[in-house]
Amino acid sequence: MGCSCREKYEEWIGNKFGKYGSFVARGKFKPWIVMIVCVVVNVGLTMGLLRIESLSDIEELYTPRNSEASKNRKEVNDLFSNQHDRYFNQHALSDLGLYGEVIFRTADDVNILNVSIINQIKVIDERIRTSIEVNDGSGKRLNFSDLCATFESRGCVVDGDIVFDAQFLLNIDNINYPIFQDTRIAGVFGNRKTNGGILERATMIKLRYNLRDDEYTSLSKQWELKFEETIPSFSESGLDIAFVHSNSRNTELGSSTTGDIKYFSVTFTLMITYASIASIGLNMNTVAWRPLLSLGGVLATILAIGAALGFASLIGLKFVSIVGAMPFLVVGIGIDDVFILMSGMADACGNPSARTNDHPISQKLYLTLKSSGIAITITSLTDFLAFGIGASSVFLSVQNFCITTGLAVLFCYFNQLFFFVPCIVINERRVEENRHFFCCIKRLKAKDEDTDTRSRRSILCCSGHLPQKRDEFDGPLEKFPKIVIKALIRRLPCRIIIFIFFMGYLGLSIYGVVNLKQGLELRNLATTDSYYYKYTTWDDSYFREDIPVSFVVRSSVDYSSENVIRQMETLLQKVKQESNIISNFEINWLTSYQNTPLFNSSDESAFISSLRVFLNTPSGLSFNTDLVFDSQHTKILASRFYVLSDDVKDSTKQGKLMLRMRELASESDLPVFAYSPAFIFFEQYVQILPATLQTVGIAIAVMFFITAVFMPQPLMVLLVTVTLVMILVGIFGFMYFWDLTLSSITMIHLVMTVGFSVDFSAHICHAYLSVSVSDADSDTIVVNERHERVEKAIDRSGGPIINAALSSIIGILMLTLSSSYIFQSFFKMMFLVILFGLTHSILLLPIILWMIGPKYGRKVSPMPSRKNSVEKPSTTNGLRKDGLSPTLPPSPSHNSRNRSSLQEANGKINYSFNGIEDTASDTHQPAANTEMKTPETTYSRKFNAFFYCYR
Repeated sequence: MGCSCREKYEEWIGNKFGKYGSFVARGKFKPWIVMIVCVVVNVGLTMGLLRIESLSDIEELYTPRNSEASKNRKEVNDLFSNQHDRYFNQHALSDLGLYGEVIFRTADDVNILNVSIINQIKVIDERIRTSIEVNDGSGKRLNFSDLCATFESRGCVVDGDIVFDAQFLLNIDNINYPIFQDTRIAGVFGNRKTNGGILERATMIKLRYNLRDDEYTSLSKQWELKFEETIPSFSESGLDIAFVHSNSRNTELGSSTTGDIKYFSVTFTLMITYASIASIGLNMNTVAWRPLLSLGGVLATILAIGAALGFASLIGLKFVSIVGAMPFLVVGIGIDDVFILMSGMADACGNPSARTNDHPISQKLYLTLKSSGIAITITSLTDFLAFGIGASSVFLSVQNFCITTGLAVLFCYFNQLFFFVPCIVINERRVEENRHFFCCIKRLKAKDEDTDTRSRRSILCCSGHLPQKRDEFDGPLEKFPKIVIKALIRRLPCRIIIFIFFMGYLGLSIYGVVNLKQGLELRNLATTDSYYYKYTTWDDSYFREDIPVSFVVRSSVDYSSENVIRQMETLLQKVKQESNIISNFEINWLTSYQNTPLFNSSDESAFISSLRVFLNTPSGLSFNTDLVFDSQHTKILASRFYVLSDDVKDSTKQGKLMLRMRELASESDLPVFAYSPAFIFFEQYVQILPATLQTVGIAIAVMFFITAVFMPQPLMVLLVTVTLVMILVGIFGFMYFWDLTLSSITMIHLVMTVGFSVDFSAHICHAYLSVSVSDADSDTIVVNERHERVEKAIDRSGGPIINAALSSIIGILMLTLSSSYIFQSFFKMMFLVILFGLTHSILLLPIILWMIGPKYGRKVSPMPSRKNSVEKPSTTNGLRKDGLSPTLPPSPSHNSRNRSSLQEANGKINYSFNGIEDTASDTHQPAANTEMKTPETTYSRKFNAFFYCYR
């Protein structure tokens, strides 16, 4: 009963698609009308590209939206004013600021602590300060001195310029480290060596030129661009220079991907070539060849890509660099659908109902869409929903990519139905008229050619006839792999080896998952030949990364109270006890105030009055940006103090540092929160794993539901889901072996893999359920129903799956030439998806189905002789009532030499194959067939079984 319900359900869905196929095929101009309307809609949507806008801000794209760090930054900006023109302190910035940085490195890494070398650096420093100029719009030329961030007692703030100080040069052989003359110099020297608190040698010096970020912001950004253009021309013998500015990450990210757009055209050329070759059969039936039809499928995909990008622009979605990988992905999805539809048409051409129907083309399209329409709907819907779920991500880059790609998948699906299906109709009309695949000239059958006047080459290349069997369509890339796969599955030792292989794969994957790292190294967003990549490589490898962390008291408290002072001291003590915090360093206005004679805590009024005097002393000037008073200067509305992390570079440790600082702040009785500009980027390290697991988990649940809707067989739904999980575990694990980390970029790929993984598995499982068993016109004659279904499923879907996998690999092959990390990681992830999806679908799943696949109790009829007929099931319009294709009796040739290869005993025929024995008794057949027990009937059955086993 359950089986009957499932078949009726699938029959109902299939009929809807079948009727559409029949509708398009009827009428002389109908396919052309449908196709033209589809093209007009696609071209119209593509025109939206005229309004395209791009977004390249790293922070906006690759950090979580509405994160706690972003909210804390807004609060800091609201509380504390920007005083870059008077009291600039880098540690007090709420963001990374505007700046230009230069690293000087000595040739052969000789010691840079040399007066002559530092004098060379001083020459370049002077040129940076004076020769890089911008126009303010009124004709006035401004240099660094006009645009620099300043501090009252120092003038322009250039971090690291202490190396030019006379006292430093005088004591160059005896420099205290990391503090020299009350200035922390740990971040100034790279590749350093110290001994007993003395800096013995270093090979690098870093200078940071800080710019104003106020009303001069626009001019400061112009100066940065001139800085980028000019610095490469500054050189001194014996020195190598690396440089960067505050906007380098954004500009270099855009250039790293736009330079690879040229690979699109090459990719589409390769796809067209492959699709054409794969559409040429092994025989020389030039009528049955379909290379031009496959070109129509590629064109449908190209139209979908343009329409998706145009529509996304029309609805205001900004183009992000990672969307540049979308065409490479969608073209693979589109070609997958094309091969599935072409495979369905090949099956339909061999169906007897199509050959006997009054409207053969209409019937072929009905049969094609009835089976393949469901298949491409499952795959397109799973891909679309996977990207739809990814669109809910907290990362804007993931969201924009998933929306754009989801639209492309949707348009690609519609184009297959409304562009490629009409192409199939037009192609079938050519076939029905027996016309050549390329020049459309009517051909004669090879046997009717005049061999006396035509060369054999001409007959082979230009002859053709109306195809009658699926084999006439299968190309070498479809036929040979299926033979190998079926041979492997039939043999028990091969099945055992394959199982052992997958167990090893699973174990290796779990090891990789355990060791997988999180986080995105920002330098990877630039190409390896970029100035930004060079600078960040030096900076990460040779310099300390001490991160200032501020603790902000967000509301008014009585700082003169001993209780408040004790709470602040307790919090600070707990923070400095952390292993990743420097214990002997702090920037604390309260401590500095307490250490002066001006300190007065008798009451709040006296405390604030004396504090204001302290803030005007040389030792108190730097704290003016850390305190906020009310308008009457009688209360402190907000304050902050700072600690410094101890060279924390690992992304996991950085994420833990942020969480621990927040935890300590929340434990305090003070209204305080922890903040650092770097926390904006650290957020991804703590959010990426839960965000990825949540998104992928929801996607798996949705895939489970979709599979259950279109393939309502519990075991199949379970197998597809388990296979999906195994593939995902493999991808997570092998990311570790391929030096990929879990980041917002690879998260996109993981969301994408959910849909792709279901595609491969669903094709095999759906084919297993939908094939008919014991078709007499099939060369697959296996008594065990499971085995027969598996082999027929491989026959139907194995070719399209292999073609789709190979075409997808070809589609991404050009990305190996890309210098962009985004495209390279896309290639690696896609390759893993395709490889694991292919092997699971054509090796693991068939073996599982071979052993435990669902059976529906259909009996295998004895093979009839040529002289006897078999009772046919009742049909309606050429279809069996059970929704499967009708069968016709075969006419095998007889050969007495084969008779000894089979044994007949007690009225039963024993079929032995690879150690699996199945017995078909004549008494098991319907009564209408019992009268056909003739010697010829028995002989026919023996011959077919023998031929199948030993061919």
